[in-house]
Amino acid sequence: MKCLYRKDADGVDREELAVELQKLIREIQRGFRPHPKTLTLRPGEMRALWIVARHGPLRKSDLADILGISKPLVSSLARTLENLGLITQSVPERDHRRRVIALSEKGQHVLDEMRALRQERMTALFERLTEEEQEMLYHLLQKLREPGEEEAEPRQRMR
Repeated sequence: MKCLYRKDADGVDREELAVELQKLIREIQRGFRPHPKTLTLRPGEMRALWIVARHGPLRKSDLADILGISKPLVSSLARTLENLGLITQSVPERDHRRRVIALSEKGQHVLDEMRALRQERMTALFERLTEEEQEMLYHLLQKLREPGEEEAEPRQRMR
């Protein structure tokens, strides 16, 4: 059988490895998205919703810092999520200049459904592997996440 891809000295085709990894990432990401029939959110909106759920009520400036984006962009995200009924915005009594973003009951319900769907999809994905393979994968992923020699630059805030 003729090899369609070039292999390096170790016999590993890094291009094919990258393609397979991208396919897997896309498959996993489907487990992090809401069901298309119930809700359509952009990745940035989804991430903002998860962060508000994880950190509790946040000032817009804090959310901007966590997301690494500008305050006007956070205002736009918050407006979209509020219009969908997924978050609430309130003004604290002590500081009327700031707005605090919190997860709404509907937002919590949507995230609960997404967690259940994600868990179901991840379980199905990992059932393809033996326990030994799962452990090996865990260690390989940890190794890939370790900082390399050339440290990635911190994310710059988008303006």
